[in-house]
Amino acid sequence: MSVELDPIIAQKLEDFRRRRRNLIFLRGVCTAIVTLLGVFSTIAIADYLTQARMPDQLRTVLSYSGYAIVIVAVWRTCVRLMIELPSRRKLARLIEQAAPELREDLLSAVELGREDGMERDSEIFRKLVQQDVSSRVKSLDMTSTLPLTRLRRWLQATAGLIALTLILLYNPDFGGKFQRAIGRALLPGANIAAVTDIEVTILTPGEEIKVTPKSEPLRFLVAVSGKNKEEVFDRVEFETRVAKKKRKPIAMSARNEDKFSLDYNVDREKFEYRILVDDSPVTMNIGSKTAQWIEMDVASRPFVTSFTKTYRFPEYTKLEPLTVTEDRGDLTGWEGTEVELVLHTNQPTTGGILALDLTGPGASELEFKPSEDGLQLSASLALRNPGTYRAVEVESAQTGWKSKPSQAFEIIVQLDEAPAIRVVSPEEKSLLVASDDILPLTIAARDDLALEKIEYHVQVNKRGWKKFPVPGLGANVDKKELMLQFDLDLIDLKLRPNDQAILKLVAFDRKGASGESDPLQLSIISRDLDLSAIQTLKLKSLVFQGIAKLATSADSRAKATIELYNSSLQGKDVPLSPAVAEELRALSGSLAEESELLLGQTLTALAAMPRGTDSFEV
Repeated sequence: MSVELDPIIAQKLEDFRRRRRNLIFLRGVCTAIVTLLGVFSTIAIADYLTQARMPDQLRTVLSYSGYAIVIVAVWRTCVRLMIELPSRRKLARLIEQAAPELREDLLSAVELGREDGMERDSEIFRKLVQQDVSSRVKSLDMTSTLPLTRLRRWLQATAGLIALTLILLYNPDFGGKFQRAIGRALLPGANIAAVTDIEVTILTPGEEIKVTPKSEPLRFLVAVSGKNKEEVFDRVEFETRVAKKKRKPIAMSARNEDKFSLDYNVDREKFEYRILVDDSPVTMNIGSKTAQWIEMDVASRPFVTSFTKTYRFPEYTKLEPLTVTEDRGDLTGWEGTEVELVLHTNQPTTGGILALDLTGPGASELEFKPSEDGLQLSASLALRNPGTYRAVEVESAQTGWKSKPSQAFEIIVQLDEAPAIRVVSPEEKSLLVASDDILPLTIAARDDLALEKIEYHVQVNKRGWKKFPVPGLGANVDKKELMLQFDLDLIDLKLRPNDQAILKLVAFDRKGASGESDPLQLSIISRDLDLSAIQTLKLKSLVFQGIAKLATSADSRAKATIELYNSSLQGKDVPLSPAVAEELRALSGSLAEESELLLGQTLTALAAMPRGTDSFEV
């Protein structure tokens, strides 16, 4: 039968274990504070001494190494000991080391109370030993056995570092800088401004500007100051990074001794920027804030993505309304067309202006009306004068930015001109016809919109005009172009021999405008009239016209010959040059060719003319 450990001894062992655990935990806390402040203060001092020129990768490695040192120190002084749970035998030995008066008695009592089934001593002896030890440890105070003074140095070091840190943090001259320095060491990836002797103040853009238009220049103006007011700065650069990837720094231009500027071409992506002074990423102040990198988001100005145009044509055109959506905004329509113009924008807008520049009226403006979602702007205008228009001052509902003026789009007004009509056949404009002839006519007509009707008008002996429909043509032509051949029965006109009639074709369009053909002069003759004399007169007239033309040509060549003589031979005792001789030969040769051609025409006419006075005159 085994003897259990005395409850008093067991309780004292538990009290000792708890007291020891608490002190170990307290020592771990002190270790963490001391190593954390010591290691990271060292990193912060190194960052300051290098004036933030320490590469970001190296500073990150040092910070992670500092955390590793803190973890190892806490492991060795605290965590390792708390994980290893001591046995009762070990606890008894530790108590005997703290209370030497117990010597080996407590350890013996613990070992005699083991329940391992081994009985080397009598039960009575075990009980007597445990009762003795129990009476001696009953009054043992664990607070005195493991006093807090064992951690005096840890506590003093911790309190001293905490006090020094608080003094530095709340120092009015250095507190803010120390906070940033410790913060950069503790959080290497955080956007915390460096602590440097040189500081930069961002004058423009201001703190309130956090978004800038895409693909537009943005002006940066900075003021640089150092401890020494007379310090000269060799190089001030503007560095950016996009998606954490740095880009090559750009040199800034000096405005005066301490101010530098740069017009930076903003890309289409959000970016961060900082200022480097002599390769040092110095402290940047913007408004009331400081930062290592300053973020700048980008957005698009409002612009038009497409155009929806609804054309309502004049009523006379008989055209249905037309709606088209296009990438370009050019407007084309008949004069008087009403256009409902809708602009589709890339973002919600609050309004804009349609700036017109028309031929005649000049410049004018119409106000766009936004849709409920702001993604559409609409305006109505009538096409009466050609010109151009632009969409200007389209304001974004998100950023308040106004758009750049759009390109100039054309306004093309199609004038509905009068139709055109001509007589294709016969080609002669003066005709001798009998009153009962059938006159074959071929006409061609066209209109820029559509022909409405075609008539022929007749005036006899300078009396009033009479209108007649064209045979075989309906009342509504409804064609843009027409080629028509028809036979005109002159008996319907009730003409008599010796009448003089004028015949013309008249075309009408949908607007009511009309166009006329060249008139045909009709001389009405009797069926019994001999027409051979008229034919003889025509042949005689052709011969006389040819002679007059040859005379004119001979006169012009004579003038050319005289001018050539005056410029080349007059007053000069020299032979003719080859060029002058060739030109004289060309003049005489061309005149001879025309003379031969006229001679042939005259002989042909004489052969066709009957014998008599006329042929004798020719």
